[in-house]
Amino acid sequence: MQVQVGSTQLSNLSSDLLVVGVYGKGGRRSEAWKTLNRALGGGLESLLEVQGWTGKTGEIVTFPGPGRLRSKLVMVGSLGDRGSVG
Repeated sequence: MQVQVGSTQLSNLSSDLLVVGVYGKGGRRSEAWKTLNRALGGGLESLLEVQGWTGKTGEIVTFPGPGRLRSKLVMVGSLGDRGSVG
């Protein structure tokens, strides 16, 4: 297994698994969130809601990568509310 951590445009990344960390359910979204949301045609929030997403710290949702991304799977993990610990 090869693991890489870095910064690049999501559309330029080819991977088996793309992991995106987000803050809370309704708080300010990161650039990664916005980019992933655009790749899903604006449907990221709806996709997470269908899967029961609450935005609690440590919550994880995995789904097949959309055609606009070159990642086989996408995993979204909640980092909790911005500025909170645990």
